Amino acid sequence: MLTQAQILTIAETAGLPAVTDLATAARALGLSRNKAYQLAGAGQFPCPVFRAGNTWKVPTAGLLTLLGLPVPGPAQAPAEHPEPARGRRERPARGTPAKQPAGGLTTHARRPAAATDRRSAR
Repeated sequence: MLTQAQILTIAETAGLPAVTDLATAARALGLSRNKAYQLAGAGQFPCPVFRAGNTWKVPTAGLLTLLGLPVPGPAQAPAEHPEPARGRRERPARGTPAKQPAGGLTTHARRPAAATDRRSAR
């Protein structure tokens, strides 16, 4: 059985990220960790859960709905600083010609075919 200090408050529950782990959701519901895993494994956890590898995850929206708390939408989300864009650049769709650099020059010089064909050099 959980003590009052172990159970999440309404403010703590409302401040959870979009997806949380099963143990944290269990604390919000006042369930023991063991009971939460038993219910999830039997498909009887009271709100939606899903597996991510070996971990059970709980979407916070389902947990908040179960508890009768408002689910924040995009307008109610806490203001955070957006992360700088990382990763891959956008590429043109297939069949669309790539952009040429200024002046119409390509960035890579091409060698004559004879210089790159090693079989003809033998």
